[in-house]
Amino acid sequence: MADHQDLVETGNDLIDLISDVAKDQELVTAAVKEKIKQDMEMKECVKQMLNDLSVSEQNLGQKLLDTEDKRAQQVEELESLNDQLRKLTKMSQNKDSDIEFLQRELEKLKSSEQEIQMLEQEVEEGTTEIIPEAQHTARLYHNITKIKWEFETQPNILKGVHYGELAIPINIDTSKVSPCEVSNQLWALISTE
Repeated sequence: MADHQDLVETGNDLIDLISDVAKDQELVTAAVKEKIKQDMEMKECVKQMLNDLSVSEQNLGQKLLDTEDKRAQQVEELESLNDQLRKLTKMSQNKDSDIEFLQRELEKLKSSEQEIQMLEQEVEEGTTEIIPEAQHTARLYHNITKIKWEFETQPNILKGVHYGELAIPINIDTSKVSPCEVSNQLWALISTE
């Protein structure tokens, strides 16, 4: 009878052990499900952060381009006012009031240009990974000269297109002409108006 009692107790212990294992398995399954849920939430959070970062980079890049466009417009206005000032000075020394007005406008534009340069510098410092300095410089030269260069040429060949009133191709062999002559040919393309 004692063997039977031991067998019953062992059976009960086994049933309790199996029950505990089942409970532990349920707890482990719940913990795994919770971990998977947390991982999915973390992935969504990281995905949203990356999307937000991408939008911020695009906005910052657009702000830089807009600042460059505004600066180019201010430079054109500044050049225009300089031209007007020279013409008025030649026409009459008696128009002091007009000249003073233009000088004030010129100072405002210079001040605006300095502000734009400061903004541009701040934006540049914040976007050195977005727009490399060489691209920025090339874009700035293109905005001023209206020349678009081809960079995949032989070392002694200058190739590009000047987009003035008409598109004029540029093809200069620098080994055959002096740097001064190259400069003169390029400056001849740029309008002084």
